[in-house]
Parts: sequence; structure tokens; C-alpha cells
Amino acid sequence: QHFLTGSGAKRTISVAWLRGFSEITSAEEVNRSRFEESLHNLAISMPSGTSRNLNDYWDRSLTGGITTELYYASGTSTITSTGEFVLTKNGDNVTISGTVSHHWWDPYDWHANLSALIPGHGVISDADALLLQRYRQASPFPMESDWTQTLSGTIEVINWFPDNVNLVWTGP
Repeated sequence: QHFLTGSGAKRTISVAWLRGFSEITSAEEVNRSRFEESLHNLAISMPSGTSRNLNDYWDRSLTGGITTELYYASGTSTITSTGEFVLTKNGDNVTISGTVSHHWWDPYDWHANLSALIPGHGVISDADALLLQRYRQASPFPMESDWTQTLSGTIEVINWFPDNVNLVWTGP
């Protein structure tokens, strides 16, 4: 309906609804593991008695499962995760704290020569929606959602052995 009214105004999508799809939480987890790898690499290179900051971001594209509402609402979308962390090393122990802001986004739009299979309805061409834009003032619009998670924990740097990593994510 929002597409058909033609305002083009941004729609904020419920975080709870989005995170109810495994594709969203899996993409979130991929980005979190990327931060953890960067934090671990920084931790093992730090001298004792020092502190460091890490500010970084990761993008992860995802596509909803064809039988889910996410697929029909969004198709392929992106989560951009931006993290800010502080690491402090005393002896072999590195204390880590930080925040990650996740921004999910996707334009609700249509593309010439593309289509989607809708079970029970067949293949629906994007050309139909493009005709609505051209002749009925329908308008694409951005869909977005934002949530935050925190990270706290420690890494015990052990030479010649696997390091003892204890990191805990909380939120939203």
C-alpha cells in the first residue's frame, strides 16, 4: 500500500519482526564474528599496559527465504554493522568493551527484466510494478531498521596455545 500511495517516504521496519528471520540473525552473526576476529588480532599485538580503540564497519548482504515474508517484502537487503571498541591490556589479559550499531536497509523498488515466483500465483514480472510507477504515481521507498548490541569480555593471550577468548554480546 505504501508503494501505491506514491509518497516515497522512508518506512522503518520493526526490529523484532526483522530479527525473527534466521537470515537476519545469521547476517548479524557474520558481522559480529568479523569484529571478533579484528579484536583478537589487535589484542595479540598489544603490549601490556596499553589501550587501543577499534572503530570499523562490516556490510553483509542477505536474501530472505523464498517461502518467507522477508523475501516478498525485501528480496535482497543489507546489514551494515558499525562498531566502536576499547581494548585494555594488563599482563596477558585484554579487556574489551564496545557497541555495535546495526543498520538494516533495502530500497523497495523494481527492476526491468526481473521477476519473482510467488507460489500459488506464478511468476510476477517487475515490469508490472514499473507500470504502476509510470502511470499510477506509485513510488519506490527506502526501508530501514536500527538496533544496537554491546560486547564485553576478555581475551587471555597465551603464547604457543590457543588464546582464551570470553566475549559476550547483549541486545537488543
